Amino acid sequence: MRIAQINLPVLDNNGAGMVHVHEKLQRDLCAAFGGYTVTEAQGAWMDKGKLYAEPVMVYQVAYEPNSTAVSQLKAEARHIGAMAKQIAIFIVIDGEAEILEI
Repeated sequence: MRIAQINLPVLDNNGAGMVHVHEKLQRDLCAAFGGYTVTEAQGAWMDKGKLYAEPVMVYQVAYEPNSTAVSQLKAEARHIGAMAKQIAIFIVIDGEAEILEI
């Protein structure tokens, strides 16, 4: 088994909570991968010289290393990123970081 993660902000771009988005991700991860582990974290990035910092939830799942599982995880990350009105979502699959454009 391998580990993958999806980092999802706690708040949307207007500062509102996204409980419904997190609940949807949790249900989807349980259905697709049998469960998840979530950890509170803090993320930050620079854009055009400005620092953006925000609380995030880091979701981890165990998966069998095959193209179907990886495709499913990326599709879920893009779907949840769109629901959260994000420009991109940070994921890690088998130790490889990737920023998925939404």
